[in-house]
Amino acid sequence: MKVSRFGNRSGGQQVGSIFGHGSYVAPDWTADWLHRETTFILSEFAREFGFASFESMTASEQIPLKVRLKNLILTNTYDPATGRTSVPAVRARAFEYLVAYYQDVFSQGREEFAIPRGALTDAAKIREMCAFFWWTSWASSTERPGQHVSYTQNWPHEPLAGNEPTADAVW
Repeated sequence: MKVSRFGNRSGGQQVGSIFGHGSYVAPDWTADWLHRETTFILSEFAREFGFASFESMTASEQIPLKVRLKNLILTNTYDPATGRTSVPAVRARAFEYLVAYYQDVFSQGREEFAIPRGALTDAAKIREMCAFFWWTSWASSTERPGQHVSYTQNWPHEPLAGNEPTADAVW
């Protein structure tokens, strides 16, 4: 079997992974999504207070926004009665922002990720892929019902989201 530079044509470890399991070249998409979503949300919060960006704030000014972010990310919004997960408007905006980002990554290519130009150009499939990335990120950071740990033992690590790996995850 011939394996192309793009793995088995559309996937494989060499073009990333999920749930912090590592990859050869590309990012772990769960960790990448979670980090990009949290930084987007922090920037949105900062603009609400008149700052140009989160990074332009002092450390003491950033603290309340980090706490607000953690509460937002850790809160489990899954409703078992409907089988749906709701998201606040800021997370919906982050989703749309990240769909555009990944559309660019997979359609234009990223040499540093070993993703060639045109790897994935179908907008509907990219949106489905992003929904999967979002779900893995949500599962890795939202708290299980009645517990203070995510569905993945707070893995992958993302301090901005409050994802500090548990002893079980490390062990």
